[in-house]
Amino acid sequence: MAARSGDLSLELAAAMNTEHQRLYSHLINATVASNTAFLERALPAAKAGAKIARVATTPRPRARYTLGTDAAFIIPLTRFLPARLMDAILTMSHRPRKPKTASTPAAKSAGSPS
Repeated sequence: MAARSGDLSLELAAAMNTEHQRLYSHLINATVASNTAFLERALPAAKAGAKIARVATTPRPRARYTLGTDAAFIIPLTRFLPARLMDAILTMSHRPRKPKTASTPAAKSAGSPS
C-alpha cells in the first residue's frame, strides 16, 4: 500500500486546479520523492513483524523500541535537540533536491564549441 501512495499522490495532484498546482506541486513532488527514498531503505515487513513479535512476547519489555535505522537515528536526537531545531531538520529532509548533472569530460566538451 505504501508503494502505491506516490502514484496516488501524483494522480490527485494532477486533478488539482492550476492555482493549487502552482502552490502545492513542489511540496507534493518533494513528499513523493522523500517517501520513495524511504521505501527503498525501509525495513522489510518480515523483519519488522519479527521484531514486533519478539517485543510482544518479552516478559519485561522496555517502554519504547525503534524499527529501522531512521527511527534509531531520530529518536536520540529528540532527547538532545530543541523542538524547533528538530522541526527544521525534518523540514529540510522534505525539501526538493535538484537532480545531479553529469560532470564528465564528454558532457563538458559537448557544450563547448570546437
